[in-house]
Amino acid sequence: MAIARTLATGPRILLMDEPLSNLDAKLRMEMRSELKRLHLDTDSTFVYVTHDQLEAMTLATKISLMKKGKLQQFAPPLTVYNEPANAFTADFIGNPSINLIPVKVEEKRENILVLDMGSHKVRFTSKGNADTRQGDILTLGIRPENIEITDEGGLEAKVYSTLPSGMETVVKLETAGLILTAVVFGDSDFRINDTVKIRFRSNRNHLFRKEGDQERIASGSLQSL
Repeated sequence: MAIARTLATGPRILLMDEPLSNLDAKLRMEMRSELKRLHLDTDSTFVYVTHDQLEAMTLATKISLMKKGKLQQFAPPLTVYNEPANAFTADFIGNPSINLIPVKVEEKRENILVLDMGSHKVRFTSKGNADTRQGDILTLGIRPENIEITDEGGLEAKVYSTLPSGMETVVKLETAGLILTAVVFGDSDFRINDTVKIRFRSNRNHLFRKEGDQERIASGSLQSL
């Protein structure tokens, strides 16, 4: 009702501060659809403040992501998701959250890096020249949907927990001394403590600096060794 009263005056700019925060999950989804339609129909500028990253991803034409009053990234939602400026934006956008893993650069050959994950090594092939050198400590970011559970080779892992929801299953995997989150689309499920194989897909895995603003220094494909 409050939004309807506001729209009645034909404003060119609407300022909204978490307008859906008190609604239940079902009504919130319906209202997100209505707000997106209103944005198109009114041709007004909506400035929308939210702590809900799903609202930001689904409603925004551009996201302004802030941390302690400092702008971290200003870009369209899918750009923030696929090309995060730093580890903070990568971790904030995406549900389940991105896997952030400390790694050491063991070897560098042009655009190929061999990364030490502690008890396992992976080959990272960057799209361009990564601004790093042998011995650097970095953070490797892998989106859950880029971890594939397969019967055909790969890194051995144990199913730590599994959360099926019908449309997808979130699987926690224990491997190389790490707990990784994977997403399997469809109605598949897995038994806890079963041993599976995993491999990495996509060329949208990321390397971030460990210190400072933790900016992204490279994106690329990943292969276990």
